[in-house]
Amino acid sequence: MVKSFSVLGLALMVTFVFSFQAGSQQYQSDTSAVKSIVHGAVEDTGWMRAADKKEVQVFLSSYFTGELLNDLVEQTWKFVKSDTDWYGTAMVEKMLVNSIDGDTVTVLAYIKEIDVTNKGSTGATGEFILKKTYCGWRISQMIIRE
Repeated sequence: MVKSFSVLGLALMVTFVFSFQAGSQQYQSDTSAVKSIVHGAVEDTGWMRAADKKEVQVFLSSYFTGELLNDLVEQTWKFVKSDTDWYGTAMVEKMLVNSIDGDTVTVLAYIKEIDVTNKGSTGATGEFILKKTYCGWRISQMIIRE
């Protein structure tokens, strides 16, 4: 009886260890994917080359979802088609994946904006809420505070 109990105990322990490692690897994979989405949403300026509203939508859907995506498509297309100059770049300097709760992640980020004409910079903080969609992690809400 003792021998079968220790074999069962060993089997349970091995199952627990492998489950923990798999969960840890999934957490690291999710964290990496989430950070990549936030970096892209802040730093990728490919939307400026969009020829029409549909291209803006396709481009931004790589980073955003839901009502936020719809709002950003409208605002971005208005900006792209207007006669404006763009003299700034933005980059994520620091990022913290604050919580992962199932299919929802909250990320805090410090964003540095640089004026390329005079090299001046300002900072802002961003709070991003991401949802896991069939296409992967996407930002569903964001608040930027200067």
